[in-house]
Amino acid sequence: MPASANPFGRQLIVALPTAFDGDGALDPGAVRASCELAAGSMSDGAFVGGTTGEFLALEREERAALLAAAKAGLGDKRVIAHLGAASARQAIALAQDAMELGITEFALLTPLYLPASQDATVRFYEQVAAVLPTGSRLYAYLFQARTSTEVTADVLRRIADVAPVVGAKISGETLTTCQEYASAVGPQLEVFTGSDADYATVNGAGLAGVVSGVASCLPEPFDALNHALAAGDGAGIADADAAVQRAVRAVAGDIARIKAILAMRGIGSAVTRQAIDIVPDAVRAELEAVLRDASGASAVRR
Repeated sequence: MPASANPFGRQLIVALPTAFDGDGALDPGAVRASCELAAGSMSDGAFVGGTTGEFLALEREERAALLAAAKAGLGDKRVIAHLGAASARQAIALAQDAMELGITEFALLTPLYLPASQDATVRFYEQVAAVLPTGSRLYAYLFQARTSTEVTADVLRRIADVAPVVGAKISGETLTTCQEYASAVGPQLEVFTGSDADYATVNGAGLAGVVSGVASCLPEPFDALNHALAAGDGAGIADADAAVQRAVRAVAGDIARIKAILAMRGIGSAVTRQAIDIVPDAVRAELEAVLRDASGASAVRR
């Protein structure tokens, strides 16, 4: 497991949104700026080109450019390249592009749209893993609500035996379900939840950490929580976790809201490519208030 400077080795990986300009073109400068925001926080790195990154709306060459910009902005922090695609052939091509950039950590969403059998799912991971070099690290990415592919604990154990799989990111499931997966695979895999709200409790639940979209635009509450956890400050933990919960409620898992907050910080536009509703004015006012509370009035730029 990569070392984390955060309390008790708790890992915080930012789920990076993909920045587009006003015309909907990839904006590498804004991608780099959003990664610099993450690099200046207590996050361990970024999950790039995932669900929050609207990977389904990106061309292959754009995904490579996204990784290059993220790598430049993150400095010495981790870059986890998401290889999710409709076929192993496409995922392998994405892996090759990432390897050309010197990236050694990868995530791979299960087969999507058409539900895959247990054997087909394991074979999918075997096919992609076969092209990854020795010393690389691959995370299985489970999101049944978005893919229609179910991965049972038994199937995850089979995937865990595929080198170089070292972990799993589980989205759309409760903390209890994530705990059940972690118990099933034991120390063989690092198990992450995609639930931002559970950051304070992941260690006690036996998980490695959180992959957080909220931390991509509002890192300050998570940093405050990390400081309080490190100090063992009970009152500080409660206050900081309350701020995290407020941020999570305000963002509500909405990519458009994440981008709106980044735009308020002067990073990129609020443009999305996928069919996502524009943030209403009343919600924007709430997001501005959350941003002010988290980082001060000077952070809000209209």
